Amino acid sequence: MRVYYESNESGDKFALSKADWEGLEVAGWSVRWANDPVLFGMYAFSASREGVSLEDVVKEWEHITGKSSTKACACGAVHSFVAYDDDGLFSSKGPTVRYVCEW
Repeated sequence: MRVYYESNESGDKFALSKADWEGLEVAGWSVRWANDPVLFGMYAFSASREGVSLEDVVKEWEHITGKSSTKACACGAVHSFVAYDDDGLFSSKGPTVRYVCEW
């Protein structure tokens, strides 16, 4: 199994710092670094973790970054985790972010 992580932050504010991405890499994640962080305003595009269940990957990610995997903004879920099986086929995604509108 391989789990992919991507950030969907809007408004020129990216969810993870350089230290967050580096922490993921030290823990065994494969990080897809941006070639020019100054130009793009972000340090990395995505990361993946192999051999760990989706639930355990999300827990590990939260522990390393100190952030909530269910954070949401007007653009939708900020963090996206998608798992693929050993054959590269979609397996699952999560955690689910739900919106409640109250008056």
